[in-house]
Order: sequence, then structure tokens, then C-alpha cells
Amino acid sequence: MLNSGHWRRYDILVVAIFVFSRYLQTSGDLRKWRSDGGTEHVLGLFAPSHMDYEPDREAGDGGQPSLTEMTEAAVEHLSRAPAGFFLMVESGRIDHAHHDNSARRALEETLEFERAVQVGVYRGSQPFLFNRLSPSPPSHRRRCPWWT
Repeated sequence: MLNSGHWRRYDILVVAIFVFSRYLQTSGDLRKWRSDGGTEHVLGLFAPSHMDYEPDREAGDGGQPSLTEMTEAAVEHLSRAPAGFFLMVESGRIDHAHHDNSARRALEETLEFERAVQVGVYRGSQPFLFNRLSPSPPSHRRRCPWWT
């Protein structure tokens, strides 16, 4: 299953067929899964590598879901667990934009991350908010050449 020590996309899909009840690839798949009431085990791989930056992503059913949509679906599904849950939400594209010295993209991704955190705050149950919500800033900052 390993190709030179790395998982190939095909290998991940084969494992997903046996481990997960449902495999999601698009926004439409995520919306349909939510409307079906969700399944116990689900795997969503919405891009072959990194997700698109928020302004570049296709918002239709054939495109990628936003970080907010994915967070909302996860909180909705995990809130059913009687023992509670832990959900980690990360916006790695903020860091990518910083490395590319793209302040605009970093800000757009930060705003999307803020919307995703708000979904967790306002849609999660009270124990979720109190015990398990810990938003974090990007791992490090990069200075854009035009900033002083």
C-alpha cells in the first residue's frame, strides 16, 4: 500500500472503503451527507493536495466546502455523542499565504477561520464551549516586504 514510504490517494480510498461508511469529495457530497442525517464513520478528502484559498474555491456542489461548512457539519454530527467530543479545526492556508507574502490571502483565510470558530461557538453545546474550544493563531508570523 505504500509507495516509497508515502500513501497514494488510491491507497487511502481503498482503506476508506473498508473503514468508513461514506467518502465525501465535494461540497455537494457534504451537503447530502448532512441532509441524510450523517453516518457514524465518514471521510472527506476535498482536494488532492491543499484546499483552494477561500476566494478561489468553487462554491457550487461540485467544488470544495468552506472551512465554516466543514466545521458546522462536524459540530452538528459530533454534538450527538453522549460522552462529548474534541474537534480540532485548522486553517493551514493562513500560513501558506504568509510564506507567499500574500497579506490579502492571509487576511481572507483568517476571516474564514474566524467564521468557522463562530460556528463552533454558536452551534456547539455549552460543555463544548467551556471545555473544548481552544482556537489558536497561526504557528508563526511572516512579515510582508511592504510592512514595517
